[in-house]
Amino acid sequence: MRTPLLYLARNRSCTLTGLSGLGAQSTVFAKYFDSAAEGSLTKSIRRAILEQTQITVPPLETQHKILGLHKAILQEKKLYTALIRNADKLMHAFASDLTAGKTLQTVNTHRELQP
Repeated sequence: MRTPLLYLARNRSCTLTGLSGLGAQSTVFAKYFDSAAEGSLTKSIRRAILEQTQITVPPLETQHKILGLHKAILQEKKLYTALIRNADKLMHAFASDLTAGKTLQTVNTHRELQP
C-alpha cells in the first residue's frame, strides 16, 4: 500500500501548479523514488537524491495543453463511471422485474399504458 509522501520542491522555473501535482502523482515518479528509497519498515529518500532529481519543465503553452488534456480525461472518467452506474441500475431493474414474475413484454405493455 502506497502512502502519501510530502516533498517540498523549490520551483526555480515557471511551472503551473497543476502540472507539478500531476508529476508528483505519477507512477513514473513513484517508481523512480521507490528505487531510491532506503529502509525496511519506514522508507526514506536521502536529501542528496532528491536534490539531484532533474525534471524537465515544458514551455507554458505545452503545460496548459497537458493540463487541459488531464481535465478532459478526468471528465471522461466521470462520464464513464456514470454510464456504468446507469447500466448497473438498468440490469438491477431487469433482475427485479424478472424476480417479480414480469416478463419484458409485460413490462413494456405496462410502460405503454402509463400516461
